[in-house]
Amino acid sequence: MTTRDQRPRTLQASRTLLTITSGVILGGGVALGVAVRSADAATMLPTALLRTAGNARGQAEALATMSTTLMVMAVLGGTLCLLLAWRGTSGSPLGRGAATAVLPLSLIALAASSWAALLVTVPCLVAVALLWTRSASAYVRSHRAAARGDRSPAHAMFNPRVPSSNLGQTIQQPPGP
Repeated sequence: MTTRDQRPRTLQASRTLLTITSGVILGGGVALGVAVRSADAATMLPTALLRTAGNARGQAEALATMSTTLMVMAVLGGTLCLLLAWRGTSGSPLGRGAATAVLPLSLIALAASSWAALLVTVPCLVAVALLWTRSASAYVRSHRAAARGDRSPAHAMFNPRVPSSNLGQTIQQPPGP
């Protein structure tokens, strides 16, 4: 049985995977943004955008916009992944649910390349699976009970400190004057 301060190894592994993945997202996004900014417009931009951008200056501005958008998306995605890594493994049912809902969105990385899928999607899916192991679920339940201070009616109903040996017996009143 784990205490509130001891996270199960599955949650520790999930946090580690997600922290590394957020670093990959941040670093890869910034590197991709820099590569796009310095790329040749004819190879990076769609034909329709090349026509509307017109001259070299318009094409450079289009590449700069793409580059900035990629970097901003990478910073937001990496930060979100890092927040979910820390909140999803903290014992909070809400954090674990949010991580479960948001992290499968890393499947979007499949559209980028197989390397992105390998470096982002696979660790995210493994981390989500680790959030729902028996030991992780037991930790979340104990964390929630400790946070409530054992005050909930459902918990009080099954409290082992309440003796159940006198259930169903009538209480004898002493004779009065």
